[in-house]
Amino acid sequence: MLAKTDCNPMVFATTLKKFDFLASLRDVGITFIGGKRDPDVLKTLSSLLGVTPRDVRWIESEKNKSPTNIDATLPDKDSKRVVVMVTGAIGHSTSIPTKALAKKRNFRLIETEQARHTMVALQEFAG
Repeated sequence: MLAKTDCNPMVFATTLKKFDFLASLRDVGITFIGGKRDPDVLKTLSSLLGVTPRDVRWIESEKNKSPTNIDATLPDKDSKRVVVMVTGAIGHSTSIPTKALAKKRNFRLIETEQARHTMVALQEFAG
């Protein structure tokens, strides 16, 4: 039996919107900036969202060593691709230009302290 809150149109619409966004990730792909490519994160994305490792770009970097050519690696203007910026693994020399490009090119930028917290960050972003 369903509780009254299960039939609330606002709750249902919010849940559906979140589901649609998360489901769309398998079609649009994800680009990570920061840290090292993490097989556990890739496995979680695959098992929960159907995002395969080939749908994921990972621009590896460390706090003291910025990746080269971020501009060419990030999505083009109005791309639906999602960029996850791992803030605990990059410095300001990477985060500031990434945020500026996200604003200029209008792509979705999600920030998380650690790559292993990506699912939580995606769910929060989805609403």
